[in-house]
Amino acid sequence: MRKETEKMEFDNVELLPEHIVEMIVLEPEEIDRHNHILSASEIEEGKALWESLSRTIGIQHRNKFGELYDLEDFDPNGSTWRNNYNQDFEILSSIITNQDTVIEGQRVKKNSWVLSLNCLNDSIWQKIHEEQSLTGASVGALGIVDKVNGYSRIYNLIPFEISLVNRAASGRTFLRKEFEEVIGAYKNEMSCRLKPPSYSEYTRGSRKSNNKEYGIVYGRNEEGNLEQQAFRYNKDIWAKASAEAHCKRHKGQFHDIERKEE
Repeated sequence: MRKETEKMEFDNVELLPEHIVEMIVLEPEEIDRHNHILSASEIEEGKALWESLSRTIGIQHRNKFGELYDLEDFDPNGSTWRNNYNQDFEILSSIITNQDTVIEGQRVKKNSWVLSLNCLNDSIWQKIHEEQSLTGASVGALGIVDKVNGYSRIYNLIPFEISLVNRAASGRTFLRKEFEEVIGAYKNEMSCRLKPPSYSEYTRGSRKSNNKEYGIVYGRNEEGNLEQQAFRYNKDIWAKASAEAHCKRHKGQFHDIERKEE
């Protein structure tokens, strides 16, 4: 029987403010206002392309100077694409849902692409949270259109940018838009969220799995007991696939966090 070792470190833990906005980017086999429809496989492949090619964030499909992104002339080093909103958002997670679920009262289908961002710009956050002039997500993409049965099925999807817009073509609104104080991830770590970060006090320990150490974030509950709130995986020790599998076994939400230092 494998023995797990654990050590507790009752240190002061840095709490970081996050303005979280979570959204459905695309969902399978749903016809949008433009009469477009996508399969689950197209969405999964499109997500992978966006993550590897671009990771560009926009507002109303425009950059900071109000210029429309030119999808026919994608150049990450060109002025139009370079002046994006990426510095105003931190990507917390980009996932494909593995089952039908409900998030904050909204139905989310299996194989939907769900994106979670931390908004770092107070002015944009006000438009999301207070003014509600930004309410959902829209994708700027190229693809092949096949018109069948009165709608347009999209193939070979290449998403270049994801915009926060005042009205999503899908008709879907943000799943979550809320302020949280979360325990900060150390540089070079991946995260597995087990429970919402709603504790008043945190501490951190560690444990080994198959001789690989991972961090554990504990929160103190109302009864005064410590509960596991999240795991942290050092990228120098854990491959992403192994960390994600470990998180899944513990029914957590996996985040590949990149916190940039100023």
